[in-house]
Amino acid sequence: MNEYMDYLSKVIPEKDSLKLVKNEAEKYYKLHSLDDCFNIGLELY
Repeated sequence: MNEYMDYLSKVIPEKDSLKLVKNEAEKYYKLHSLDDCFNIGLELY
């Protein structure tokens, strides 16, 4: 999970862009199980 957080910190600038966040969430959702999505959501929260 740490590698995904590193990836997000590079992709999404400090000034969060909701559009970028939504796009990255959608990419993650398409490639991972519902359990993985839930767990990364908790981790990022």
